[in-house]
Amino acid sequence: MAKRQPKYSQRALAYSIDLLTVYLITITCVFAIVSCYLLLQTNPRESWDHLKVNQGYRIFQSFAHLVVYISYFTISFWSYGKTIGKSFFKLSVVSEKDDELTFGQSLGRSFAYLLSGQLTLGIGFLLPLFREDKKALHDLLAKTKVIRIDSNETIDQKETGPTTDNIDSSAA
Repeated sequence: MAKRQPKYSQRALAYSIDLLTVYLITITCVFAIVSCYLLLQTNPRESWDHLKVNQGYRIFQSFAHLVVYISYFTISFWSYGKTIGKSFFKLSVVSEKDDELTFGQSLGRSFAYLLSGQLTLGIGFLLPLFREDKKALHDLLAKTKVIRIDSNETIDQKETGPTTDNIDSSAA
């Protein structure tokens, strides 16, 4: 399996796809929850008008977005080693030692994403442009790296010997 560092543009586009995915999931979840709430009200129109001006609704939206954001990235990194956006560009996230990510590393990387993007006004995402190892702030904090895989092989596939494709069916 050939591994190499991805281009910065690939990482940026992958993250953009992931943000779009997170926003779509968030909008769907908030819509479903608000719809259920309004169905339970005696006067849904009046309740909707109240929700639109209520500060608590905006806080709920922000909280829902944060939960979806952290969940999406944590589950994607932990379960698959990549997100939907990274899959488009054949990118994967591994530990510094090329191992699969643990749940803790995945969760830490997800929170570090917030630090890279939101809390530093995106400066953490620009670090790969200036570093020889091409690591962003979240890579450094979570002790991970992004690699590009040039074959159809996945990260966790090891050479395990002959497969059923190599066995002659007439020999059995």
